[in-house]
Amino acid sequence: MAWLKRLQLPVCILLACCGLTQQVTMTSARFNLNGDKVTVTFSSPTLQGAPPTDANGDGIPDFIDRRQTFTGQWDCSKVFIDATITKIGTHPVTRCQWISESALEVLFGASRSATRPDLYDEICMRGAVVYDECCLKMPSPCGACPFAFGCTGVQGPSPVVNPTIRVTGESSICYPAPIYVDATKSENIGGKPNFQWTMAALSGSGNPQDLRGDPERQFDLTKIDALRRTLNLATRSNDLVLAIPLSEIETDTLYTVRLAVTSQWGKTAQQLLELKVQNCGISQDATTLRPNLLASSYVLGNDGGGTTVKPVTTLRPYPTVIGWASSRCAPAASLALLEA
Repeated sequence: MAWLKRLQLPVCILLACCGLTQQVTMTSARFNLNGDKVTVTFSSPTLQGAPPTDANGDGIPDFIDRRQTFTGQWDCSKVFIDATITKIGTHPVTRCQWISESALEVLFGASRSATRPDLYDEICMRGAVVYDECCLKMPSPCGACPFAFGCTGVQGPSPVVNPTIRVTGESSICYPAPIYVDATKSENIGGKPNFQWTMAALSGSGNPQDLRGDPERQFDLTKIDALRRTLNLATRSNDLVLAIPLSEIETDTLYTVRLAVTSQWGKTAQQLLELKVQNCGISQDATTLRPNLLASSYVLGNDGGGTTVKPVTTLRPYPTVIGWASSRCAPAASLALLEA
């Protein structure tokens, strides 16, 4: 009868594959809103990588070796096949961790260039690695331990909400301090968002606008065209940080830039940013220029229509450096948010 015992395990696995015995399966694989992890859930509790052990060679597991449970963050290739690792990235940039007996997380690298799967990419498990917890309740239906196997498609988050645009930068620039607008802290955008930077078309007023009080002022069209090209390049490069060359701006001028962010999940939010460039009388021998930074956070309405403004502003005082003139500009309170 020993040959029957040896045949029992492969026969039970075959029956499980045919759906004739209960088998643990992946029920879902779903991104979070920021796209930096995927949560994989299973149909029943698992042994989290701990293997059943056959102590007497009869083909029937005798105990669970808990010493081999996957703990902490571990190499996802322990669980997923090579073709899946190509899609989700390799260790240590991509890591896996158990969050419960029936769910694990795939954590991706923080860099935008880190490998991530696309929506609906199929991920597949290795067989005989993640076993059903029913192994602890011997005997199982046919003496074998069912294990998870098969594939599932990666789904988007649920529910999906609009991006939350968060920008850091200067609203009032003392020329010739550098001009930066940083949107890397934006949220709910997924791992592959699109950032669009444009000169805003304002009804009832031009863009840029004069701050000198000179009704006859004529702006340098060459500089304006160069600024539009910079914005277009930032859009084509999908830049999260906008840097505007000083050669493309004029002092005593208000520029309004529109930032539209479309998340990986297809939702779009937009924000208008006012950048006020002033001549602060900095002396010509200035050799160290440190911009006055402020951080502003805004939450936009989920329907993409009206805007709920919740500014959080931190203003750093101007540093004392050689070359600053005694007369300095008073920065505005925050990067201005206009109705998009």
